[in-house]
Amino acid sequence: MNLAMMDDDYRLKLQAISEIDAFHINHDFYQYARMRVQDFHVASNFGNSSKMMLLFGESGTGKTTLVKEYAKKFNEQTNHSSPVVLYISVPAKCSPKSLAERILLAFGDAAFDKGTLINMTLRVTSYIEKLQVSLIILDEFQHFINKDSKKVIYEVADWLKSVSNEIKCPILAVGLPETCRVIDENEQLERRVTGRVSLPTFPIGNHHEFDVFRRIIAYFADQLPFTGVEYLISDDIVRDIHQNTHGIIGRVSRLFYLSGMLALQSGDEEFQHKYLSAAIAELKKENEKRTIISI
Repeated sequence: MNLAMMDDDYRLKLQAISEIDAFHINHDFYQYARMRVQDFHVASNFGNSSKMMLLFGESGTGKTTLVKEYAKKFNEQTNHSSPVVLYISVPAKCSPKSLAERILLAFGDAAFDKGTLINMTLRVTSYIEKLQVSLIILDEFQHFINKDSKKVIYEVADWLKSVSNEIKCPILAVGLPETCRVIDENEQLERRVTGRVSLPTFPIGNHHEFDVFRRIIAYFADQLPFTGVEYLISDDIVRDIHQNTHGIIGRVSRLFYLSGMLALQSGDEEFQHKYLSAAIAELKKENEKRTIISI
């Protein structure tokens, strides 16, 4: 069905469900991690050497959302014509040259993929100094580990160490929990680390935690453009959702998106339990595929 063929009701419901997949919940863990990033950023710029901090957590806990939001807001508040907080996504098949290319591309270097590694490294450090970059964010830092051999790619870690030797700019490394291995296995990088911050999965180990998670579920349920969503905040359903998402907010939003799309495509006005059950089954398949790919 194309947009021209959709009636207004269907289009509005589709829009509401599509927005669910991008929802961000500003919970306590998220706020604490953001505060630590800000403190690290500000404090590190008073020093005379490059410092590092790690921000890590499972996929879907909100790491990328947090650092992109931080970079965007900080850059908007400055008068610089170019970003002073630089966000870089580390390439999947990482090498010193591919990482240097990614950084030069972020600076808008027209010849980002040209030159020797030595030349590219000089350009990277020159840009950082000239444009007064005050924080470099390296997301997907687990790509410093070879996916096949599971070994740290030492030449990339050594290249980062050599760059950090030339700059005063702090570096925020962001990634999955195995990100810590990259630092632990490189003594010189480890000495630069001033903090490690985890974005955890959401717990429901006590009454307060359970109530907070229920309110998160209620928030998502309220966004569904259907009737009959009240049962979603019952104790059993909340526990079922937590068990199948492991308390990872990104997976919760994905679950509500999938179930909402199933309800929409059925033409049902009421959000029945069968749509939630089918979405849980689909989410399990997605997580299994993700696990296989990461092995």
